[in-house]
Amino acid sequence: MYYSNADSEKLSSQWKLHCKNIDGFEHKVGIQSKLLVKDFGNSLYRVKSVLEEKSVMDPKFDMDWVLESIPDFSKELSTSRPPTLVFKENFSNVTGFDGCNNFHGGILEFTEDRLVFGDFLRTKMACLQNQNIDNEYNWRLSNTYSYHVEKGHLILKDNQGRSILKFKKGEPDLRDRN
Repeated sequence: MYYSNADSEKLSSQWKLHCKNIDGFEHKVGIQSKLLVKDFGNSLYRVKSVLEEKSVMDPKFDMDWVLESIPDFSKELSTSRPPTLVFKENFSNVTGFDGCNNFHGGILEFTEDRLVFGDFLRTKMACLQNQNIDNEYNWRLSNTYSYHVEKGHLILKDNQGRSILKFKKGEPDLRDRN
């Protein structure tokens, strides 16, 4: 979200990244907003108007992502049914398969370079032959802080900037996203 501090009617061309609560504005995951705000000091802001909103989501996310590798993890991924990640509901939720169970959960933050997942709900299947890939996958998803897309791969990173999960494009997801 970007804002311009405009106590006067003159609109500043200097936009600033602002992540605190702004009175009268509700942030939407995956949407970048340019706002005209009134600054009351002490980090208190009120929306005067919403100048622009645009999706930061690229259509390339509108598909199933299939786990290709878990960096620095010595166990081999199953080729029969690898873990997946699917962005849903205007990129405010995700679903997928962790190598043992299906899961779904919310996205707390999704910007042009940052991705933070909320809690996940999972089915409770017993999987004895998956070499704890599901546990490692789930732990890494929960520790995702940022991402980038490179040559058809989605790479999730931790808060130190280390690659923690690497996905390849799956089939386009034609299911309803609403």
